[in-house]
Amino acid sequence: GGGGAGPSTGSLLLRKVKARSPELVARIQEMVDATFRGWGHLGYYSSTRDRRNPLATSLKVEEVVHIENAMNYFSFWSKRAEVAQEFHALAAEDKKTDWGLKT
Repeated sequence: GGGGAGPSTGSLLLRKVKARSPELVARIQEMVDATFRGWGHLGYYSSTRDRRNPLATSLKVEEVVHIENAMNYFSFWSKRAEVAQEFHALAAEDKKTDWGLKT
């Protein structure tokens, strides 16, 4: 794996590669910071009602590990090709490409 990856461990079908890129770790930290306590209209103040103890206010990313799973990868690409083939076989009026989703 790229992205400043370090040594890997695992078999030929499953590899775990430690990321050594400080930029990647910083980007993952930003994602954790933005989503750890919640989002939406309550944002930081969202939590479950069953909590009796105070919640942590933050998490620190100590390590990022890239997982490469060959079987899942090949399965994904096989299914992706199957779906693409079915989509292309549809009549033009049945091909919806704008679902109005916001991510």
